[in-house]
Amino acid sequence: MAAGLQSVVKLLTKGAAKQSAPIAERNLKRVMYTNQERSGQIGGSFKPIEGFDPELKRPIVGDDITNLNSSYIEIESPAGAVLRKDAKLMVDPNVASDIPVGNSIKGSVTVKANLIDSGNGARWSWTKAPEGYQDNGFIVSVQGPSKFTPQGEGHAYALKTIYEKGGNLSGYDKRKSEFKNMSLEETEAILMEKLKTAKGKERSKIRDQLRGQPPHGRPTTTGVPEFGPIVGEIQMGKKGKKHPVYEYIVMRKKGGKIGSVVERNPYNYKPKGI
Repeated sequence: MAAGLQSVVKLLTKGAAKQSAPIAERNLKRVMYTNQERSGQIGGSFKPIEGFDPELKRPIVGDDITNLNSSYIEIESPAGAVLRKDAKLMVDPNVASDIPVGNSIKGSVTVKANLIDSGNGARWSWTKAPEGYQDNGFIVSVQGPSKFTPQGEGHAYALKTIYEKGGNLSGYDKRKSEFKNMSLEETEAILMEKLKTAKGKERSKIRDQLRGQPPHGRPTTTGVPEFGPIVGEIQMGKKGKKHPVYEYIVMRKKGGKIGSVVERNPYNYKPKGI
């Protein structure tokens, strides 16, 4: 274990003993996101998983909670998460449009998070993988304002992201402005018609205009970012830029605690500093 992480764990362990109600007891609900095209809904849909149907071999989901607030959100790609279904989006089960979330205070930033696939779109690959994560096909991407990361970049990558003060389960309409007043069915019909004659790069341009460039489903919040230890490194594309991977990124209130990260979900892998 890296020396920096050892000191953090000691500090959190000491602080955890003073807490009367450990955060580990928090009751969270797992949520499934279905993209815009499959859900037939602008921005895609977030729905809580209520169980599993053994005959149909698929999750049983509850009512749509897209664009509602939850007082606590965490997104994780745990060790061995080869498929998207292995990744986790967990929220406080109480969701509503009027639940106060985030912290618009001095030093806070607004971020959007989503999972990125190593085999599609971003096409990233490990250059230095944490133990147990070599085969992971997904990682958490957090987009903030320009230069919000310690490296001065607008995107950060982590094994886990926590919105300690909650956020919005946002589904974004990213279609070109002239199409946003149309239903998804209308723009899909226009898209299919245009694709009949479009060729090459023009097809991608048309898709971006009429569907919007993914990702669409991106839980969003405002807070003070807390970057955990660097435990790995990825590269975008075959010759793209390399980026550090953090054990966690917590969006928290200034002066708040990061003890919840290690205390609630101790990792089984052995972090290695880079």
